Amino acid sequence: MTEASMVQSIMEPYVCLTYAPPKLGKCLAGTCKVLLADGRVMSVKDLVDHGQPVELPALDETSFTIRTSRVSTYWRNGVKGIVRVTTKSGRQIDVTRNHPLRGGEGWKEAQDFSPGEFVAVPRVLPVFGDKSVPEHEARFLGYYLANGVFDHSHLGFSSGNQALVEDFIRVAEVFPDVKVHRGVVHGEPTIDYTISKRSMEGGQGQTSSAMCFIRDLGLEGHHARTKFVPEVVFTWKKECIAQLLSCYLGCDGSVEATGRVSFSSASETLARQIAHLILRFGVWGTLRSKVVQGWTYWEWSTGDADCKRRLSEIGVFTKPITVDDAAGGNKFDRLPYTRKQFHALLGLGWAEDDRYISRSQAQKHVAPGTREHSLAHSDIFWDQIASIDDLGEQETFDLTVPEVHNFIANDIFAHNTVDLGYSFPRALFAAAPGALDSIASTCGYRPSRVDVKTLNECIALVKKTGKEGRYDTVVFDDFSFIAEQTFSSLERAGKKGFQLFGELRDQALEFRNESRYAKVNVVMNCWEGRPSIKDGARVRGGPQLAGKLPESIPALCDMVLRAAPDPGRQPWPVVYRCYVDPSWVMGDRFDVASIVDPAPMNLGELLRAAGRQVHRHPALPNQEEEVQVISESMSGVPANDMTLANTVYANLIGRGDNDKVARWTVRDALDRAVIRRALEARRLQFFTSMPSVGILGS
Repeated sequence: MTEASMVQSIMEPYVCLTYAPPKLGKCLAGTCKVLLADGRVMSVKDLVDHGQPVELPALDETSFTIRTSRVSTYWRNGVKGIVRVTTKSGRQIDVTRNHPLRGGEGWKEAQDFSPGEFVAVPRVLPVFGDKSVPEHEARFLGYYLANGVFDHSHLGFSSGNQALVEDFIRVAEVFPDVKVHRGVVHGEPTIDYTISKRSMEGGQGQTSSAMCFIRDLGLEGHHARTKFVPEVVFTWKKECIAQLLSCYLGCDGSVEATGRVSFSSASETLARQIAHLILRFGVWGTLRSKVVQGWTYWEWSTGDADCKRRLSEIGVFTKPITVDDAAGGNKFDRLPYTRKQFHALLGLGWAEDDRYISRSQAQKHVAPGTREHSLAHSDIFWDQIASIDDLGEQETFDLTVPEVHNFIANDIFAHNTVDLGYSFPRALFAAAPGALDSIASTCGYRPSRVDVKTLNECIALVKKTGKEGRYDTVVFDDFSFIAEQTFSSLERAGKKGFQLFGELRDQALEFRNESRYAKVNVVMNCWEGRPSIKDGARVRGGPQLAGKLPESIPALCDMVLRAAPDPGRQPWPVVYRCYVDPSWVMGDRFDVASIVDPAPMNLGELLRAAGRQVHRHPALPNQEEEVQVISESMSGVPANDMTLANTVYANLIGRGDNDKVARWTVRDALDRAVIRRALEARRLQFFTSMPSVGILGS
């Protein structure tokens, strides 16, 4: 047995607690609309209230394509400050300031974007429902949304285009009891048409089946400025939506001599919904407001050749669209790289050109099978930030989407949570089903998992783990939830007041003691509770736990670390804080994190620096040795200089390591170098501050 292993064998197991703001504060306003895989579009609030597992489209950053994933967890994150991010194409999303959006160089917080910066949005939403409707209903609704009116039992339509009128009459009179009449004023025919009930055997009523159709969709009484696309339409099949769009664009759309295709609407809601439906066909455009004679209208337009080709496939009724293939790519359809950067990325030599490279130009240079090829042929349109405006405080919500960690809200990619799978690859994780799926895509392995819901179940788990000896560490992924469930179970058992909180305290103490007796290391991951004033007394911020546990649980721990965003630290802009602060519960009996503060968000490396043994993944027997060698080579490199790290990463990839392992190794090496430098600096400071000691002669 080595000296290090002998020391480890007599050490008491460690107990660590980390806490962070829910989703590190990353959440959306409840009104944001989320696209689901079955075509439905629901507000994020309704999704959270619904609470059932659903599938939705999201961005796969390996292939840069949109794929289907599943929501594993729903979050109600309280009232927070919200900003509205608006892009130059007119898309908008309301998020907290620190909610990540996909920029040109990766995910970063909304507050860190500036006007003009690139942000990723879908260029296509390949999602349609499975509901089929008759052709005449789809086309009739398209005509109604464009030029129809239904008020005071009057259902009408207006158009001066004879082809449109003839088709409208054809589809309207497919309804079994409908007759269309042309309006007459002073003996002259008008462009207005009335849909009435045809005389039937047994007399003539007032309500036709066409009226019932529009009424059942909730559109009766809505005028031009309040119209909307009914929810059911989003679940229609592709061909049914195409029929609706064909008629809507035939009325409210235009094809200019320049080749520009557009439509306008007095209803912002309707304009955004039609733009969304068009995007499902891979047609993206720009939506802007304009004021005409004091009234605000919303105009969508596109001039892109590929978009116009897809629009022609939809079949915009009465308005043929000409596609000029010789026109080349759209200069606004660009990648987030200058030509100089892109040429350097591909190793094509120097290019003195700081203009951004277009998508069509990039496609000519990339080799199949490369990351650059995927990027140039991706499902991303690189939009640009137009503005970020403060909206005040609103109720906020979020979703956990395993593996891909993002979803599509208001036709913009939005990020979600990232877990801590790197530090404990040989631990047993206590977590809900699906909560750890992201570890596979981030770290490349699937951890062992069990499901526990109360403190008594945690106690039983550490006893069993210690007895079996298969794992030396148990990670409780959401200890806040466990404490909440324990509190609820005690309430159901009739516990109240001091009896309830006393039982809760006793279970927490037993949990800590059983971990020691079982010689099992314990890591608890909690949500953050903010500092507050309760009954006139200051309550420190700390782990979000029930009763007195926010103070009593940390008192039983060796390390209590607060996770916090630190955008200045790249490439992992989240750190652990551990310093003396009367507003927050933090502590470190090992005197490592408290010295390094702010410390890298790498609990495994902090524990190793404290002399504790943290096992590597069994499939990576040489990783520890490699991390040590690489970190020593980084000893004199500034923490923010990533040149050497990038070189090491490229060498690891070149020798055959997969991307996940290479990132893992470099991550730990970088963090170890940062931790070691901070500890050495403190030791040096200690020795240089000691008073000199002389030898007195007789």
